[in-house]
Amino acid sequence: MPTFRVQWDEKSPSSTNPTRKTTQVTAGSRMEAKDKVRQRIHSQVKVSNMTVVKIG
Repeated sequence: MPTFRVQWDEKSPSSTNPTRKTTQVTAGSRMEAKDKVRQRIHSQVKVSNMTVVKIG
């Protein structure tokens, strides 16, 4: 399975500015990589600007 690097901006209700986060995920497709990352993020956190890049 290929490896994807996923980057996104994460903003919690108590913060004023979003934080840029990055992780690597092994998945079959870009959509699957996005879904895996979204499952890890707390439900009250706002996610924006999610990008997925295949790295291997």
